[in-house]
Amino acid sequence: MAFDSLDGAVRPWRTGLLAAAASAGGVAIAGAGLVLPSESAQAVTNVATGTLVNLTTDAVPPLGLSGFHGAAATSGLAQNGGDNAADTSQDPDGVLKHLTINGPAQSKTHADPVKNWAKAQMVSAAASFSSGKQLYTIASLDSYAECTSPPTGPSAMAYVHADADAVKVLGTTIPAGKTTAVSVTGAQLGVTGVDHGSLRVAYTTTATPAVQTAGVTSAHAHLDLTIAGTFYDAGGKEIFNGQVQKVRFGDVSATCENSAPTPPSSTSTLPTTPATPTSPMTPTSPTSPTGPTPATGTPTPTAPTTGPPAAPTAPVGSTPATGHTAAHPHHSKHHGGSGGANGPENGPMQPAGRPAALSDTGTGGGPSVWWAALSVTGLGGGAALYLLTRRRGKQGKHQH
Repeated sequence: MAFDSLDGAVRPWRTGLLAAAASAGGVAIAGAGLVLPSESAQAVTNVATGTLVNLTTDAVPPLGLSGFHGAAATSGLAQNGGDNAADTSQDPDGVLKHLTINGPAQSKTHADPVKNWAKAQMVSAAASFSSGKQLYTIASLDSYAECTSPPTGPSAMAYVHADADAVKVLGTTIPAGKTTAVSVTGAQLGVTGVDHGSLRVAYTTTATPAVQTAGVTSAHAHLDLTIAGTFYDAGGKEIFNGQVQKVRFGDVSATCENSAPTPPSSTSTLPTTPATPTSPMTPTSPTSPTGPTPATGTPTPTAPTTGPPAAPTAPVGSTPATGHTAAHPHHSKHHGGSGGANGPENGPMQPAGRPAALSDTGTGGGPSVWWAALSVTGLGGGAALYLLTRRRGKQGKHQH
Protein backbone atom coordinates (compact mmCIF):
# COMPACT_ATOMS: atom_id res chain seq x y z
CA MET A 1 0.00 0.00 0.00
CA ALA A 2 2.83 2.40 0.80
CA PHE A 3 4.38 1.68 -2.59
CA ASP A 4 1.04 2.24 -4.34
CA SER A 5 0.70 5.56 -2.58
CA LEU A 6 4.26 6.54 -3.45
CA ASP A 7 3.87 5.44 -7.07
CA GLY A 8 0.62 7.36 -7.38
CA ALA A 9 2.30 10.51 -6.11
CA VAL A 10 5.39 10.12 -8.28
CA ARG A 11 3.72 9.13 -11.55
CA PRO A 12 2.06 12.52 -12.34
CA TRP A 13 5.19 14.63 -12.01
CA ARG A 14 7.33 11.93 -13.62
CA THR A 15 5.00 11.92 -16.64
CA GLY A 16 5.04 15.72 -16.76
CA LEU A 17 8.82 15.85 -16.73
CA LEU A 18 9.10 13.21 -19.44
CA ALA A 19 6.63 15.13 -21.63
CA ALA A 20 8.50 18.38 -21.04
CA ALA A 21 11.84 16.78 -21.89
CA ALA A 22 10.43 15.26 -25.06
CA SER A 23 8.87 18.58 -26.05
CA ALA A 24 12.14 20.42 -25.47
CA GLY A 25 13.98 17.88 -27.58
CA GLY A 26 11.42 18.15 -30.37
CA VAL A 27 11.56 21.93 -30.37
CA ALA A 28 15.36 21.84 -30.43
CA ILE A 29 15.42 19.36 -33.30
CA ALA A 30 12.95 21.47 -35.28
CA GLY A 31 14.98 24.58 -34.52
CA ALA A 32 18.13 22.89 -35.78
CA GLY A 33 16.60 22.73 -39.26
CA LEU A 34 15.90 26.44 -39.46
CA VAL A 35 18.04 28.55 -41.81
CA LEU A 36 19.14 31.55 -39.81
CA PRO A 37 19.64 34.89 -41.60
CA SER A 38 23.33 34.93 -40.71
CA GLU A 39 23.79 31.63 -42.57
CA SER A 40 21.86 32.56 -45.72
CA ALA A 41 23.75 33.14 -48.94
CA GLN A 42 24.45 36.73 -49.83
CA ALA A 43 23.17 38.16 -53.07
CA VAL A 44 25.72 38.13 -55.87
CA THR A 45 27.03 41.62 -56.75
CA ASN A 46 29.00 42.47 -59.88
CA VAL A 47 32.41 44.04 -59.22
CA ALA A 48 33.05 44.87 -62.89
CA THR A 49 30.40 46.09 -65.33
CA GLY A 50 30.46 47.54 -68.84
CA THR A 51 27.76 48.80 -71.22
CA LEU A 52 28.62 50.02 -74.69
CA VAL A 53 25.46 52.13 -75.24
CA ASN A 54 22.64 53.20 -72.95
CA LEU A 55 19.98 55.16 -74.88
CA THR A 56 16.97 57.16 -73.70
CA THR A 57 14.72 58.93 -76.23
CA ASP A 58 11.83 61.13 -75.12
CA ALA A 59 8.46 61.23 -76.83
CA VAL A 60 8.67 64.12 -79.35
CA PRO A 61 5.64 63.97 -81.67
CA PRO A 62 6.83 66.76 -84.06
CA LEU A 63 9.91 64.65 -84.79
CA GLY A 64 8.02 61.38 -84.98
CA LEU A 65 9.74 60.05 -81.83
CA SER A 66 8.11 57.86 -79.21
CA GLY A 67 9.65 57.17 -75.83
CA PHE A 68 12.37 54.52 -75.70
CA HIS A 69 14.97 53.25 -73.27
CA GLY A 70 17.44 50.41 -73.69
CA ALA A 71 21.04 49.19 -73.43
CA ALA A 72 23.28 47.22 -75.77
CA ALA A 73 26.46 45.16 -75.32
CA THR A 74 26.38 44.83 -71.53
CA SER A 75 28.81 42.59 -69.62
CA GLY A 76 29.41 42.04 -65.91
CA LEU A 77 31.18 39.79 -63.41
CA ALA A 78 31.03 38.93 -59.75
CA GLN A 79 34.26 38.72 -57.73
CA ASN A 80 36.78 36.21 -59.15
CA GLY A 81 34.46 35.64 -62.12
CA GLY A 82 37.24 35.58 -64.73
CA ASP A 83 36.41 37.22 -68.06
CA ASN A 84 33.26 38.31 -69.84
CA ALA A 85 32.51 40.34 -72.99
CA ALA A 86 29.57 41.58 -75.03
CA ASP A 87 29.37 43.01 -78.55
CA THR A 88 26.69 44.56 -80.75
CA SER A 89 25.08 41.20 -81.38
CA GLN A 90 23.85 41.37 -77.79
CA ASP A 91 21.08 43.97 -78.13
CA PRO A 92 18.00 42.64 -76.32
CA ASP A 93 16.28 46.06 -76.19
CA GLY A 94 16.70 46.97 -79.85
CA VAL A 95 19.00 49.96 -79.33
CA LEU A 96 20.59 49.48 -82.73
CA LYS A 97 17.27 50.26 -84.40
CA HIS A 98 17.80 53.86 -83.22
CA LEU A 99 21.52 54.32 -83.87
CA THR A 100 24.28 52.66 -85.85
CA ILE A 101 27.57 51.31 -84.48
CA ASN A 102 30.32 51.27 -87.10
CA GLY A 103 33.21 48.84 -86.93
CA PRO A 104 34.21 46.54 -84.07
CA ALA A 105 32.72 47.47 -80.71
CA GLN A 106 32.41 45.72 -77.36
CA SER A 107 32.35 45.95 -73.60
CA LYS A 108 34.67 43.66 -71.65
CA THR A 109 35.03 42.86 -67.95
CA HIS A 110 37.53 40.95 -65.81
CA ALA A 111 37.60 40.00 -62.12
CA ASP A 112 40.28 38.12 -60.17
CA PRO A 113 41.67 38.27 -56.60
CA VAL A 114 44.24 40.91 -57.60
CA LYS A 115 42.37 43.32 -59.88
CA ASN A 116 38.91 43.98 -61.30
CA TRP A 117 38.49 46.04 -64.46
CA ALA A 118 36.02 46.98 -67.20
CA LYS A 119 36.44 48.64 -70.58
CA ALA A 120 34.35 49.65 -73.60
CA GLN A 121 35.59 50.40 -77.11
CA MET A 122 33.99 51.43 -80.40
CA VAL A 123 35.22 52.90 -83.67
CA SER A 124 32.27 55.25 -84.25
CA ALA A 125 28.52 55.62 -83.95
CA ALA A 126 25.85 57.60 -85.80
CA ALA A 127 22.22 58.37 -84.99
CA SER A 128 19.18 59.63 -86.86
CA PHE A 129 15.59 60.39 -86.06
CA SER A 130 12.61 58.67 -87.65
CA SER A 131 13.31 60.16 -91.10
CA GLY A 132 16.59 58.26 -91.37
CA LYS A 133 18.62 61.44 -91.84
CA GLN A 134 21.82 61.43 -89.83
CA LEU A 135 21.68 63.78 -86.85
CA TYR A 136 24.98 63.26 -85.02
CA THR A 137 28.14 61.16 -84.99
CA ILE A 138 30.43 59.92 -82.23
CA ALA A 139 34.06 59.25 -83.12
CA SER A 140 36.42 56.64 -81.65
CA LEU A 141 35.87 55.98 -77.95
CA ASP A 142 37.83 53.99 -75.37
CA SER A 143 36.77 54.01 -71.70
CA TYR A 144 38.36 52.05 -68.86
CA ALA A 145 38.03 51.58 -65.08
CA GLU A 146 40.06 49.40 -62.72
CA CYS A 147 40.39 48.66 -59.03
CA THR A 148 43.35 46.88 -57.42
CA SER A 149 42.76 44.82 -54.30
CA PRO A 150 44.83 44.56 -51.10
CA PRO A 151 47.60 43.94 -50.30
CA THR A 152 48.81 45.88 -53.36
CA GLY A 153 45.78 48.15 -53.07
CA PRO A 154 43.21 49.23 -52.56
CA SER A 155 43.67 51.71 -55.38
CA ALA A 156 41.66 52.70 -58.45
CA MET A 157 41.78 54.72 -61.67
CA ALA A 158 39.70 55.40 -64.79
CA TYR A 159 39.93 57.21 -68.11
CA VAL A 160 38.00 58.11 -71.27
CA HIS A 161 39.93 58.48 -74.52
CA ALA A 162 38.03 60.27 -77.30
CA ASP A 163 39.00 62.29 -80.36
CA ALA A 164 39.10 66.09 -80.11
CA ASP A 165 36.10 66.28 -82.46
CA ALA A 166 34.42 63.30 -80.87
CA VAL A 167 30.88 64.65 -81.22
CA LYS A 168 29.36 66.33 -84.29
CA VAL A 169 25.73 67.40 -84.71
CA LEU A 170 24.64 68.15 -88.29
CA GLY A 171 28.32 68.70 -89.11
CA THR A 172 28.95 71.09 -86.18
CA THR A 173 31.71 70.01 -83.78
CA ILE A 174 30.52 70.10 -80.17
CA PRO A 175 33.21 71.04 -77.62
CA ALA A 176 33.29 69.02 -74.42
CA GLY A 177 31.93 70.42 -71.19
CA LYS A 178 29.54 73.10 -72.42
CA THR A 179 26.17 73.43 -74.14
CA THR A 180 26.22 74.39 -77.83
CA ALA A 181 23.22 75.70 -79.79
CA VAL A 182 22.74 74.37 -83.31
CA SER A 183 20.11 75.89 -85.61
CA VAL A 184 18.07 73.38 -87.58
CA THR A 185 15.27 73.25 -90.12
CA GLY A 186 12.57 70.70 -90.67
CA ALA A 187 14.24 69.70 -93.92
CA GLN A 188 17.50 68.91 -92.10
CA LEU A 189 15.62 66.77 -89.61
CA GLY A 190 13.53 65.17 -92.32
CA VAL A 191 10.19 66.08 -90.77
CA THR A 192 7.33 68.10 -92.27
CA GLY A 193 5.68 69.32 -89.08
CA VAL A 194 8.69 71.44 -88.08
CA ASP A 195 9.61 74.62 -89.94
CA HIS A 196 12.65 75.59 -87.92
CA GLY A 197 14.16 75.41 -84.47
CA SER A 198 17.35 74.86 -82.53
CA LEU A 199 19.11 72.02 -80.77
CA ARG A 200 20.93 72.42 -77.46
CA VAL A 201 23.72 69.87 -77.37
CA ALA A 202 26.14 69.04 -74.55
CA TYR A 203 28.59 66.24 -74.03
CA THR A 204 30.83 65.46 -71.10
CA THR A 205 33.31 62.75 -70.19
CA THR A 206 33.65 61.37 -66.69
CA ALA A 207 36.61 59.41 -65.31
CA THR A 208 36.79 59.03 -61.52
CA PRO A 209 39.47 58.89 -60.24
CA ALA A 210 41.38 60.18 -63.27
CA VAL A 211 44.75 59.02 -61.88
CA GLN A 212 45.78 55.98 -59.87
CA THR A 213 44.66 56.82 -56.35
CA ALA A 214 45.51 54.82 -53.24
CA GLY A 215 42.79 54.07 -50.72
CA VAL A 216 40.00 54.29 -53.31
CA THR A 217 37.89 51.18 -53.81
CA SER A 218 35.89 52.00 -56.95
CA ALA A 219 36.25 53.66 -60.36
CA HIS A 220 33.92 54.54 -63.22
CA ALA A 221 34.04 56.22 -66.64
CA HIS A 222 31.65 57.17 -69.45
CA LEU A 223 30.76 59.75 -72.14
CA ASP A 224 27.36 61.46 -71.90
CA LEU A 225 25.59 63.17 -74.81
CA THR A 226 22.41 65.17 -74.17
CA ILE A 227 20.25 66.76 -76.87
CA ALA A 228 17.34 69.11 -76.18
CA GLY A 229 15.45 71.26 -78.64
CA THR A 230 12.88 73.91 -79.35
CA PHE A 231 10.84 73.63 -82.53
CA TYR A 232 8.35 75.89 -84.32
CA ASP A 233 5.82 75.42 -87.06
CA ALA A 234 5.55 77.56 -90.22
CA GLY A 235 3.47 80.15 -88.34
CA GLY A 236 6.15 80.61 -85.68
CA LYS A 237 4.25 78.75 -83.01
CA GLU A 238 6.32 76.74 -80.58
CA ILE A 239 5.32 73.12 -80.89
CA PHE A 240 7.94 71.50 -78.64
CA ASN A 241 10.51 72.52 -76.05
CA GLY A 242 12.39 69.94 -73.99
CA GLN A 243 14.80 67.05 -73.93
CA VAL A 244 14.97 64.93 -77.05
CA GLN A 245 17.61 62.29 -76.35
CA LYS A 246 20.28 61.26 -73.87
CA VAL A 247 22.96 58.69 -74.64
CA ARG A 248 25.70 57.27 -72.45
CA PHE A 249 28.56 55.61 -74.32
CA GLY A 250 31.23 53.39 -72.78
CA ASP A 251 29.75 53.14 -69.29
CA VAL A 252 32.26 51.13 -67.22
CA SER A 253 32.81 50.62 -63.50
CA ALA A 254 34.94 48.49 -61.19
CA THR A 255 35.09 48.02 -57.44
CA CYS A 256 37.42 46.08 -55.14
CA GLU A 257 36.08 46.88 -51.69
CA ASN A 258 35.32 43.25 -50.88
CA SER A 259 37.56 41.48 -53.38
CA ALA A 260 40.40 40.29 -51.14
CA PRO A 261 39.70 37.20 -49.00
CA THR A 262 39.45 38.04 -45.31
CA PRO A 263 42.14 36.27 -43.21
CA PRO A 264 40.80 34.12 -40.36
CA SER A 265 40.53 35.97 -37.08
CA SER A 266 42.66 34.87 -34.13
CA THR A 267 39.69 35.25 -31.83
CA SER A 268 36.37 33.67 -32.60
CA THR A 269 32.97 35.18 -32.08
CA LEU A 270 30.72 33.03 -29.98
CA PRO A 271 27.17 32.43 -31.15
CA THR A 272 24.30 33.61 -29.05
CA THR A 273 23.32 30.89 -26.57
CA PRO A 274 19.94 29.52 -27.63
CA ALA A 275 17.11 30.01 -25.22
CA THR A 276 16.89 27.07 -22.79
CA PRO A 277 13.41 25.59 -22.31
CA THR A 278 12.40 25.92 -18.67
CA SER A 279 11.91 22.59 -16.93
CA PRO A 280 8.69 22.18 -14.96
CA MET A 281 9.06 22.70 -11.24
CA THR A 282 10.03 19.51 -9.40
CA PRO A 283 7.35 18.69 -6.84
CA THR A 284 8.34 17.90 -3.28
CA SER A 285 8.68 14.18 -2.69
CA PRO A 286 6.12 12.71 -0.27
CA THR A 287 7.37 12.26 3.29
CA SER A 288 7.41 8.83 4.90
CA PRO A 289 5.78 8.57 8.32
CA THR A 290 8.12 8.80 11.25
CA GLY A 291 8.96 5.45 12.78
CA PRO A 292 8.23 4.86 16.49
CA THR A 293 10.92 5.42 19.07
CA PRO A 294 12.28 2.12 20.47
CA ALA A 295 11.36 1.57 24.09
CA THR A 296 14.74 1.21 25.71
CA GLY A 297 16.40 2.65 28.67
CA THR A 298 18.79 4.61 26.58
CA PRO A 299 17.20 7.56 24.83
CA THR A 300 17.31 7.03 21.12
CA PRO A 301 16.92 10.01 18.81
CA THR A 302 13.90 9.94 16.59
CA ALA A 303 14.64 8.66 13.08
CA PRO A 304 14.85 11.49 10.58
CA THR A 305 12.08 11.90 8.11
CA THR A 306 12.88 9.86 5.04
CA GLY A 307 11.43 9.14 1.66
CA PRO A 308 12.45 8.80 -1.91
CA PRO A 309 15.12 11.32 -2.84
CA ALA A 310 13.87 14.31 -4.79
CA ALA A 311 13.77 13.57 -8.47
CA PRO A 312 16.54 15.33 -10.41
CA THR A 313 15.44 18.28 -12.43
CA ALA A 314 15.54 18.10 -16.21
CA PRO A 315 19.04 18.91 -17.50
CA VAL A 316 19.55 22.43 -18.67
CA GLY A 317 21.64 23.24 -21.78
CA SER A 318 24.99 24.61 -20.78
CA THR A 319 26.43 27.86 -22.04
CA PRO A 320 29.45 27.29 -24.33
CA ALA A 321 32.84 28.34 -23.05
CA THR A 322 33.93 31.85 -23.80
CA GLY A 323 36.44 30.85 -25.05
CA HIS A 324 48.53 51.12 -62.58
CA THR A 325 50.77 54.22 -61.95
CA ALA A 326 50.32 57.79 -60.79
CA ALA A 327 48.73 58.72 -64.11
CA HIS A 328 46.59 56.57 -66.38
CA PRO A 329 48.54 54.17 -68.63
CA HIS A 330 49.13 54.80 -72.30
CA HIS A 331 46.15 54.26 -74.55
CA SER A 332 47.74 51.31 -76.34
CA LYS A 333 48.37 49.44 -73.12
CA HIS A 334 44.75 48.34 -72.99
CA HIS A 335 44.53 47.22 -76.59
CA GLY A 336 46.42 43.95 -76.49
CA GLY A 337 49.66 45.10 -74.79
CA SER A 338 51.50 42.86 -72.45
CA GLY A 339 50.52 44.82 -69.36
CA GLY A 340 54.00 44.58 -67.89
CA ALA A 341 55.54 42.01 -65.64
CA ASN A 342 52.45 41.71 -63.50
CA GLY A 343 50.34 40.06 -66.16
CA PRO A 344 48.54 40.45 -69.47
CA GLU A 345 46.38 43.26 -70.74
CA ASN A 346 44.78 45.47 -68.11
CA GLY A 347 45.97 43.42 -65.18
CA PRO A 348 46.78 39.89 -64.07
CA MET A 349 44.71 37.24 -65.74
CA GLN A 350 44.48 34.60 -63.06
CA PRO A 351 42.14 31.63 -63.00
CA ALA A 352 38.79 32.44 -61.53
CA GLY A 353 38.47 31.41 -57.93
CA ARG A 354 35.44 29.88 -56.33
CA PRO A 355 33.09 32.06 -54.30
CA ALA A 356 34.11 32.06 -50.67
CA ALA A 357 32.16 29.67 -48.49
CA LEU A 358 30.14 31.07 -45.66
CA SER A 359 32.33 31.58 -42.64
CA ASP A 360 31.88 29.40 -39.57
CA THR A 361 31.26 30.90 -36.17
CA GLY A 362 34.62 29.65 -34.97
CA THR A 363 33.15 27.78 -31.97
CA GLY A 364 32.83 24.33 -33.44
CA GLY A 365 29.38 24.78 -34.91
CA GLY A 366 26.64 27.24 -35.60
CA PRO A 367 23.32 27.71 -33.82
CA SER A 368 21.92 24.56 -35.42
CA VAL A 369 24.57 22.47 -33.65
CA TRP A 370 23.66 23.96 -30.26
CA TRP A 371 19.97 23.22 -30.86
CA ALA A 372 20.80 19.62 -31.75
CA ALA A 373 22.95 19.26 -28.61
CA LEU A 374 20.15 20.66 -26.48
CA SER A 375 17.65 18.18 -27.92
CA VAL A 376 19.93 15.23 -27.15
CA THR A 377 20.47 16.50 -23.60
CA GLY A 378 16.73 16.95 -23.01
CA LEU A 379 15.77 13.51 -24.32
CA GLY A 380 18.61 11.86 -22.44
CA GLY A 381 17.62 13.53 -19.19
CA GLY A 382 14.01 12.45 -19.59
CA ALA A 383 15.01 8.85 -20.18
CA ALA A 384 17.32 8.87 -17.15
CA LEU A 385 14.54 10.29 -14.96
CA TYR A 386 12.15 7.59 -16.09
CA LEU A 387 14.63 4.78 -15.31
CA LEU A 388 15.40 6.31 -11.91
CA THR A 389 11.76 6.39 -10.83
CA ARG A 390 11.17 2.85 -12.10
CA ARG A 391 14.12 1.64 -10.07
CA ARG A 392 12.84 3.40 -6.95
CA GLY A 393 9.44 1.80 -7.48
CA LYS A 394 10.88 -1.69 -7.74
CA GLN A 395 12.97 -1.17 -4.60
CA GLY A 396 9.81 -0.11 -2.77
CA LYS A 397 7.99 -3.29 -3.81
CA HIS A 398 10.87 -5.48 -2.61
CA GLN A 399 10.90 -3.74 0.74
CA HIS A 400 7.20 -4.50 1.21
